[in-house]
Amino acid sequence: MLYNPRIKEGKRINQQAQLIDVMPTILNLLDIKFQKKIHGNSLLPAIIGTAEDFNKYAFSTKGFEEVAVRTNEWKLIFRSNSSHELYNLVLDPKESSNLIKERSDKFLELRGKFFEWAKSLGLTPMDAKSNKPLEEELRRLGYIA
Repeated sequence: MLYNPRIKEGKRINQQAQLIDVMPTILNLLDIKFQKKIHGNSLLPAIIGTAEDFNKYAFSTKGFEEVAVRTNEWKLIFRSNSSHELYNLVLDPKESSNLIKERSDKFLELRGKFFEWAKSLGLTPMDAKSNKPLEEELRRLGYIA
């Protein structure tokens, strides 16, 4: 939740937001210029209604062995131990029916987006070829001790 006196009434956005989007949003609301190297996106276009395809894919991590890739309709939980889960959030909002075997097309799409995201951060994600855990890579790059 954010407050800015220039935005007269409360606004709920339907687009996905990530915690990493808060800093660019605050900087944008305060008219502070920032370099694009900041990860995350300002939520201001979504708030004022000019965003068309904002945060189509959202990412979150649980530790360093599990990453979730989410769209408004789908959620992939990608684990380094290969016990992946895939859910249709529209038809199954409680995530009770894992569709990983039935929807390999969605798995491959979302896994590809995860790899793109990891690469944009300068990381080499764990995959079938290297089987290298993300934690190891983050440690090597100095993100964790």
